[in-house]
Amino acid sequence: MPKLPSLVFAIVCSLMLVLTQLLTFQQYKIAKEKQKNELMHEAAAVKDRFRNILVSDIAVAKTLAIIYKQYGVPAKFDSIASQILNNNPYAQALQITENGIVKNAYPDTLYKNTIGTNVNSDPLRKAEEAFAENRKDIYFGGPRQLRFGDTGIVGKVPILKDNKVIAVATVLTRLDIIKKAIAHTGVDQKKFAYQLIKVQKGESFPYTMSNVKADKESEYVDSEIPEGDWVMRTSYAQGYVVNRFPFLISGMGLLLSVVVSLLAYRRAREPYKLNKIIEVKTAQVNKANKELNLLNQINDIILDEDHIGRLFTRVCKCIVESGRYELAWIRNEKDVSAVEPTIILPFENGELCIHAKECTTIDENEVITLKRLVANMAIAVQHIQNRLELAESQSKFQNLVENFTVGVYIVQNEKIVYVNPRIVEEFGYAEHEIIDKQVEDFIYPGDMKLVRENIKERLATDGKASGRYEVRIVNKEGKPLWFEVLGGTTLYQGQPALIGTMVNITERKAIYADLEESKERYSNLFNFSPLPAWVADVDTLRFLDVNNAAVLHYGYSREEFLAMTLRDIRPAEDLEKMYSAVEEGLKHDGIFHVIMTHLKKNGELMEVEIQVAPIQYAGFKANMAIGTDITERQRYIHAIEAQNERLREISWIQSHHVRAPLSRIMGLIQTLADLSESTEEQQKVLDYLSISANELDEIVKAITAKSKTQDLLKPPGKT
Repeated sequence: MPKLPSLVFAIVCSLMLVLTQLLTFQQYKIAKEKQKNELMHEAAAVKDRFRNILVSDIAVAKTLAIIYKQYGVPAKFDSIASQILNNNPYAQALQITENGIVKNAYPDTLYKNTIGTNVNSDPLRKAEEAFAENRKDIYFGGPRQLRFGDTGIVGKVPILKDNKVIAVATVLTRLDIIKKAIAHTGVDQKKFAYQLIKVQKGESFPYTMSNVKADKESEYVDSEIPEGDWVMRTSYAQGYVVNRFPFLISGMGLLLSVVVSLLAYRRAREPYKLNKIIEVKTAQVNKANKELNLLNQINDIILDEDHIGRLFTRVCKCIVESGRYELAWIRNEKDVSAVEPTIILPFENGELCIHAKECTTIDENEVITLKRLVANMAIAVQHIQNRLELAESQSKFQNLVENFTVGVYIVQNEKIVYVNPRIVEEFGYAEHEIIDKQVEDFIYPGDMKLVRENIKERLATDGKASGRYEVRIVNKEGKPLWFEVLGGTTLYQGQPALIGTMVNITERKAIYADLEESKERYSNLFNFSPLPAWVADVDTLRFLDVNNAAVLHYGYSREEFLAMTLRDIRPAEDLEKMYSAVEEGLKHDGIFHVIMTHLKKNGELMEVEIQVAPIQYAGFKANMAIGTDITERQRYIHAIEAQNERLREISWIQSHHVRAPLSRIMGLIQTLADLSESTEEQQKVLDYLSISANELDEIVKAITAKSKTQDLLKPPGKT
C-alpha cells in the first residue's frame, strides 16, 4: 500500500470516525434535550388544563357555598344549581350536605334518591369531607366509582360560619369529561400518555387519563396537584419511538468513515466530498443551535414580561430578528391579509402566524420548536392573567378594609404592620405613630396579661381558637376605651401574622353598667321592702319572684314559692273571685287595687289589700303585686259594725219594750192616787206594781246584756 494513500486513509478514517461519532453524539444530546423539554412543556400544559377544570369546579362549589351561607338551602335549589352548571363546561352535579346528610342534589334524574342519605356511612366519603373541613378549603376526592356507575372526581367545599363547618358544598365532574378537556387538539394524541395518581397515606393509586398507555421505558414528568393530593404524570405513549442512542447512525458513521477513507485512498484528489459532508452536518448543528437560542430568548421574554400585549409584540419581534422568518403576528380570527402564513400555530388566546422568507421551508424540527414556543407563550399568558386577577383581588380587599366601619389590624413579629383608617380614628394617633409599634404600647396595663394569653393561644392553635375578647386601649389623650377584639392568623407578605377586627364598645359598656346599677336598685327595693311583694306570670299565674317579706309573712321558702301559682295561696271558695280580679286587672294600664283572702302555709287565713301593676319580667308578661295584711284592721271594722248593730237593737228595745211597763207603772201610780184607802184594793195595786217592776227589771237586764261588746280581735275560745 502506498505510503501517502495509507496516510491519507488513516488520517481521513480517524478524522471521519471522530467527526461522525462526535456529530452523532451531539445530535443525540440535542434530540434528547428537545424531547425532554417537549415532555416538560407538555406536562406543564396538561397540568394547566387540568387545573383549569379544578378552578372552574372550585368557582362552582364556592358559588353554591356562598349562596347557602347567605340564605341556607334555597327553595329553588334546582333552578339555581342549573344556572350554575350551565355556566360551567365541566361540572355535572351539585350537592349540599349537613352533618353528612344530603340535603339537596342536582340533577334530580340521577341524584334525587341520594337526598337524605348519610355520606358518612361510607368511610371514603367521610374521610374526604374530613380533609375538606381540616383544610377549611376545597378538597377533591377521587377519581372513584360514583353511585350511578360513572367514575369522576368530587370537590367538597366546607361552608363556615363563626369558624365552624355548618355544611359542605359538593361538585362532581365525570372522568370522561376531564379526559376530553385534557386532550389538546394541537398535540398528537398518540404521542403522550397521562396518568392521574392519587397519593393517600403513602400509597399511590394511578388512573389513566389518555387513550394510550405509557411507555415503561419513557422518561416522565410529575406535576403535583395539591387540591386533591394528586400527581399528574406525563410520559411518552407506548409505541412512540423514544430517542435512544443512535447506534445505527453511529455504525453508519463508521461505515461512512471507512467508505470515505477508501474513497480518499482511491481518490486522494477528491477531498471536497468530505468537506461537503462536514458542511451539511455543521449546518444542521447551527440550525439546531439557532432554534434553541430562539427558544431561550423567547423564554427570557416570557419570564420578564407582565403585559400580554407587550408579550405578543416582543415574541413576534424576536421571531423575525432570528433571521429565518420574514413576518410573525398574532391573530384572534382569520384575516384577509395579502400575506399568507407559512405556518399557523393555534393556542388559547389566538393563533401565531409565521411567514417564512422566500424559498424557505419549515421542517419538522422547526415545527416542534415553534409548537413548544407557543405552549410556553400560552402558559405565560395564563400566568399574566392570574397575576392581574390576583392584583385586582388584592386591590378590592384593600378598598374593602379601608372603608370598614370596624377597625382592622395586622400584627407580625409582635409589631403592628397595618391598621385601617377606623383604628387611626379611634386611637387618635396618626398612622405613622401606630405602625411598627409594639401592641403592648397601646394596651391598658391591667389588660396586658389577657392580651398576651390570647395572642399565645391563637399562635398555638394556628388561628383555630376563637380569639374573641374585650380589652381596654389607651388613646392618644390617655383615656382608656373598651374594644371587642376578634382575631385569627394569616400570611402577610409571605410570613405568618395575626389579623383581626376591633369594635369600640365603650358606650355599650357604659349602658350595660347603668343597666346593672338599675337592676341592683330594683332588686334592693324589691327584696328589702317591709311589705310582702311578688311577681307573677299573667298567663300561667306562676310565681316568678318573691321578696324576703313574703317568705317571712306567708311561711313558704323562696323555692316553694317559685314552684307555686297564685291559686296555691287562695282558699278554694275564693278562686273564682281571684280569676275575676286577674281579668279586671288586665283592663287597667296603671295600678289596680283589690282585697283578697290569702292562705298561709300553716293554714291561717288573712285578709290582704293588694296593689297590682303590669310589668315585663325576664321576657314574660307579668304583674308585680304588693300585699298589705289588713286582717287586724278588718276585725276592728267587723267589731264596730257588730257594736253598731247591738246599739240599734237597744234603741229599738227601749222604744218598744221598756216604754210599755213604764206606762203601766205610771198608770198604776195614778190609780193608787185615785183609789180609796181600801186595804184589799191597795194590795192588788201593789201586786201589779211589783209585777211591772220585775218585768222592767228583766228588760233592763236584757238591755244590759245586749249592750255588752265582745272583743272580736281575740281568737274564739279565749278570753
